Amino acid sequence: MPPKPDAKKKKKSKKELEQERLLLEEQKRKEEEAARLAELARQRERELAEQQEREARDALLESKEPDFAAEILQSDEVALAAEHYVTALLQERERDKAWELYIQCSRIPNPKIESDVATYLSVFRQVHEKQSFAGVQEDLVQAEMLSALLEQEYAQAVDFRYAQQAARYAENTRSLRQAVLRKLEAITAYSLQNSEQFPRESTENLLVVQQLHSSVTFALWCNVTKNPRHKAFDVDTIHVTLPKALTLANVAICLVHDRSGLTLNDLYLQQTSARRQIVMSGCLDFSLLELPELPKTVDFWTIRPLLSNDLSVKRVEYPFARGNGDMAAPEQEVGREDDASIFVSFSVGLGLHLHPLATVKWWCAETCTWNSDGITDVEIDRTKGTVQFKSSVLKPCALVQDAVSDFPLEDWKMRTVSVDPPVVRLTVNGKWTDVEFEITEGGVSLIRPMNDRLQDEFQGKSFMPTLLIMKLFRYGIGFASPFMGQVDAEERGCYRAMASKCLALSFQAHKANAQHTGCVLTAMDAQDVAYTIVADYHLKIVEKERKVCYCAAEDDLSKPKPETAPHGTVLAVLEDIAPGLPTKWQVPVLVLQLLTIICPLNTVSP
Repeated sequence: MPPKPDAKKKKKSKKELEQERLLLEEQKRKEEEAARLAELARQRERELAEQQEREARDALLESKEPDFAAEILQSDEVALAAEHYVTALLQERERDKAWELYIQCSRIPNPKIESDVATYLSVFRQVHEKQSFAGVQEDLVQAEMLSALLEQEYAQAVDFRYAQQAARYAENTRSLRQAVLRKLEAITAYSLQNSEQFPRESTENLLVVQQLHSSVTFALWCNVTKNPRHKAFDVDTIHVTLPKALTLANVAICLVHDRSGLTLNDLYLQQTSARRQIVMSGCLDFSLLELPELPKTVDFWTIRPLLSNDLSVKRVEYPFARGNGDMAAPEQEVGREDDASIFVSFSVGLGLHLHPLATVKWWCAETCTWNSDGITDVEIDRTKGTVQFKSSVLKPCALVQDAVSDFPLEDWKMRTVSVDPPVVRLTVNGKWTDVEFEITEGGVSLIRPMNDRLQDEFQGKSFMPTLLIMKLFRYGIGFASPFMGQVDAEERGCYRAMASKCLALSFQAHKANAQHTGCVLTAMDAQDVAYTIVADYHLKIVEKERKVCYCAAEDDLSKPKPETAPHGTVLAVLEDIAPGLPTKWQVPVLVLQLLTIICPLNTVSP
């Protein structure tokens, strides 16, 4: 017989269901509590292990502090020995240069001998009663020769961190330029007093144009006719259109297009702000002068009014103030900037590295700053290399751009090209420009960018680091970090270590450097094995802060790589990777100087 079906199960009551639910919740709570206690125990074990590890690391670092101090001292001794080696080499070269100048019987003084420079400048700034363009041309040749020597000495003083000497060379550069400006003022006054000796242009106005130097063009325009129709004049590639206020005024305009290294260096060195401006393709120095009474010829006599006893000129403020006598035209509406602005167009040529924010500004000698007030309608045609603008300020004007526009850097890399002879290349990627330098025993040379304009100045030539950077300014390439004067001992220690190992290892930027309290970089050996080098200046493991350098683990920058030891300097860390120091220090010292100028490890926005 088939089995009887089971009796129908009795339906559970609500009370029974509630009891079952409570039992399940209680069971779940007990399981969660057990899991929590187990996790808490594991966490306590981890914390205890981490604490023991930290205490062990802290004890290790505490025990190694004497070793760290010895490593720091050794690093300083190595750097000092290297600089002494190169200094001796430079002194030998300077003796050779001094001997060459002696043989040539040069009248240019040695910039290192301050008394000779002071005597030379005191004589040089004197002006003659009958100033001539030929005499000024000869003076400018000598001034440019002395300026080149001062520039070299200034750059070398910056390279070797001789601040007082650098300041003295900058001051001598300033004094030399002031003497040149005084001579230009004297030749301007002489030309105004002897205006009848120069031919008039077709408009009957006087326009004197002289090429005083390969890099200095002098022009003097005198408003003889006071005719509004004669409102423009041209000097080389410079075109100037004057407003009605000037064409009706009794004035003269002196324009000096100065592209000399003396002027460009002085305008840069005078600036005290970290955000300096660099001048490209020279300075247009406008001066508005009072036009003296013209000489009169009566029979065989020439009656010539004396402008001044010392060949100085009387400058006129512009725009004209109301009631300024003969200067302002009766119908001039004073205060309208458009009516008072001159229009200027000139060529800067092709090959300049112009940033998007490049513009025209005027130089304020009182504050030593570049200003844009009063300059409008600036247009830069980069394809043709032309610039035009309007200005209501008759002061020195120039095409300028921020010297630190490429900072902070996007990327950088330094690699060894050759060990014998030693050759190292440093590639730097800025925001707008990429540059590559080659460092050899002869100096630092520019590899790229390179174009027809840069070839004449840089191709096949080597310079000291600061001198090369200063020359690149004139072409719109600015790679002197705004923080180059603020490199502390720790950061300089990183650059020193990189320079000491520049022929054994390659170095490049590390993405974690920007977020780290110290410096982080990547080093690669000859087999392209990468090492992450960390220099932590504020490492706090338990309580005490320490400066520690180490080769970091791949997955954690805060911990040393297994089986590696911490050190007191980056140089000591690199010694574990590539033992040995160079026998010739020319290239490492040049690398150190270049790195200190560019500051590739600094990621702060200027």
